[in-house]
Amino acid sequence: MKIPGVLLLAFIGSISYSQNGDQTTINFLNEIYKMEVKSKMSPDSYGGSPYLPKDFEEGKLISNGREAPGFIRYNVLANQIELKVNQEDSTIITLPSNQFNSFVIDDVEYSWKNLKTEDGWKNGFFIKYYEGDDLKFYGYPELFKKEAVKSLGFVEGKPAHYRVDIKYYLSRNKSEFNSIKIKNKDFKKSLNLDGNAKVYLDDHKLKKVSDVIKFLEWYEAN
Repeated sequence: MKIPGVLLLAFIGSISYSQNGDQTTINFLNEIYKMEVKSKMSPDSYGGSPYLPKDFEEGKLISNGREAPGFIRYNVLANQIELKVNQEDSTIITLPSNQFNSFVIDDVEYSWKNLKTEDGWKNGFFIKYYEGDDLKFYGYPELFKKEAVKSLGFVEGKPAHYRVDIKYYLSRNKSEFNSIKIKNKDFKKSLNLDGNAKVYLDDHKLKKVSDVIKFLEWYEAN
């Protein structure tokens, strides 16, 4: 699906103008076209990927109630959104994070937040997997860098590489977000489960995010 670049950039410009009254829309559009918003690129010597997802995927940007479609990936290393107007386009537009408060990929919303967690305050794009009346279940993308290992004797060397992992957090009744793993015992302990909820988890093993979402929906409905 191809998206008119002018319409998308006009959308971006209108947001910039609403947030920065002294900066005209046309000036901001010129900056985008010239790609003056620089990407904090990762070193070329690293393998792996600092991106989530690894390739651009169809999604939409959201800011101040406005939406615009595009092909998006999130540079976890630089905390920046990268955008293509269409999948075949070779031009990559790098956007300043403070211009856009959320984006959606594959029906999952990534929202810029500054949250208090048991690991301290964290800011960045959290993945909003579930938000109910009392419970919130988020994912926080974290980048791990592993330096190169030199070959020594019979030990084969390994190149430096990046890996993006998701750390999961659960909050109850607007409390601090606590780190949690997708394991039945962790949810039983965190939610202090008994009765039907405990029976549910005894019968349903949590293996992936979708399993957790189904359980939390059931838990809040019962």
